[in-house]
Amino acid sequence: MTPGGATKHKTNMKPIIKFNNGNGAILCNCCRVIIKEYLTKEEIEGKTNLLLCEKCEEKRYLEKCKELLEYFNVDYSKDTIKLTDGGNSCIMNPKSKFYKLFGGYSINSIAEYVAKKLGKKTIYIDY
Repeated sequence: MTPGGATKHKTNMKPIIKFNNGNGAILCNCCRVIIKEYLTKEEIEGKTNLLLCEKCEEKRYLEKCKELLEYFNVDYSKDTIKLTDGGNSCIMNPKSKFYKLFGGYSINSIAEYVAKKLGKKTIYIDY
């Protein structure tokens, strides 16, 4: 699982385009680091999906993962995240608020991703 889409459906963010001596650059919406220089005409007009740098995209994606785990009552606050057979369920309902970002992923796979990013362990609990 990799980030890539945490801002894909975010409609209130727009590309930040700045110019220096006529050269355009797109800045990250969060940390304002330069994402891209030497813009195309379309990018100068704001026709781009570049909104966040990789670091901020990763951070936003991790927050969305945590939000999903909280929704399904998966506790990621301790040193070990407990995985259950119920967590093998995949996000497949197109009406779910998590579908666009996590459609096809299981709750356990998202918990494992969060554990890895936070330096935690996972353990499978069989009820």
